[in-house]
Amino acid sequence: MAKKFLLALSIALAGCSTIPLTSIPRLMRINFLTTDIAKVRIALSVPASFGLLLPPAYFRYTYKFEGEDEHHEDIPLEETSAPADLQDIPQDWPEGSTLHVFLMPPDSAERLTKLRSDEGQRAKTEKKKSNFTVGIKGNFCKVSQPPDGPILTTTYVLTSETETWTTFTRNLDVREQKGAEDIMARLEACPK
Repeated sequence: MAKKFLLALSIALAGCSTIPLTSIPRLMRINFLTTDIAKVRIALSVPASFGLLLPPAYFRYTYKFEGEDEHHEDIPLEETSAPADLQDIPQDWPEGSTLHVFLMPPDSAERLTKLRSDEGQRAKTEKKKSNFTVGIKGNFCKVSQPPDGPILTTTYVLTSETETWTTFTRNLDVREQKGAEDIMARLEACPK
């Protein structure tokens, strides 16, 4: 229960102004320790001036045991266009954006399930407190020059607990995120 609360709290603190209030009850139902990883789907809208490289995105799992340094694992995601994966996604992403939908391929799901299990077992065996956060890390490139001003993204999540697409963040301005200026400067042109 404490981990579920920490996850929910980290979600709220990370983007409290961009998470719709109507999404919070559904997001609170997600228990990362028991969710069916194979059913997780993530959708991300980005301005059309951005494209994706391969692998297109990573599921970032960050964990920390009490008294130890933080560790993170970037687990590859796969883009999907299967009709079943695209069904019922809200159509409220920013105008001029492209929607990308990701799933966790079987080898990535197996890897994340093992990490989750190993961390839980270690916490019990060593009686150490641990916490974790999860996120998505896109592998972007520039199709064209990004627009001046805000770069708005909207993120949706579908899990075995929510059973429907839920808006995770709405109209998050990438330029306002920590380290955004450096990331934007390092973006390369997409291969032709």
